[in-house]
Amino acid sequence: MHENSALYRKLIWRPRLRTGNILVNQNQFISGKLGVNGRIELSDDAASALYQNGADGAGAGTVIESFSANVNIGAFLDFTIYNDGKDSMRSGTLQLVFNADQVMFNEVNTMDIGDTTPCTLTAVNNAGTIEVIFTTPDPTFHIKYHVRTL
Repeated sequence: MHENSALYRKLIWRPRLRTGNILVNQNQFISGKLGVNGRIELSDDAASALYQNGADGAGAGTVIESFSANVNIGAFLDFTIYNDGKDSMRSGTLQLVFNADQVMFNEVNTMDIGDTTPCTLTAVNNAGTIEVIFTTPDPTFHIKYHVRTL
């Protein structure tokens, strides 16, 4: 059976695993399942993007995201904070608006399952770089989130 034959492609050929950055410049449709291990970025220009990420708790706080005030003017960070046992959880959105000098943020969230009050999300303006910080004294807490920048 020749590798270019239709029967070979139908019975034996399997798509190869793609690694690295894949850039799509035209309409592309995926039929079936798309699996991604890592970060997904969707954007229509350099200033707008959507991607998913996660982080583990650290007592001193962990910078989980940073944005340039020269490129962006706002962001929405949709999140779920949870512990290892998933008996303490909350979901919500951290809303941010910023410029080169200031950052304002607001967290809108669900009521807790269990207790997540030791976990905080804050934002600071570090010389025009906006940093989102996840803080918890308990290393069994984690955050999964995706970000929409404007």
